[in-house]
Amino acid sequence: MGKHRSKLQIVADILFAVRNNAKKTQIMRQANLSYKLLGQYLSFVIEAGFVRFKDANSYTLTSSLVAIALILAAVIAYPHMRKSRLKS
Repeated sequence: MGKHRSKLQIVADILFAVRNNAKKTQIMRQANLSYKLLGQYLSFVIEAGFVRFKDANSYTLTSSLVAIALILAAVIAYPHMRKSRLKS
């Protein structure tokens, strides 16, 4: 039997698929989800404020999620800055 993904991994896969705008079918394929599961998880990420409906059946990341992703990327890319700030 194959290894099952966690709910967090599925949400991450959806967010990764939506990062440059995507339609439902594209998200479904990239995140490897059935239509039924996509509907459930897409509702969750929209209600959580991570994704919004853009136009013509297209979804995109919200600006707040983009800001959080940039902050996390900076923390990961520059760990020495994080340590120096904690010592202050």
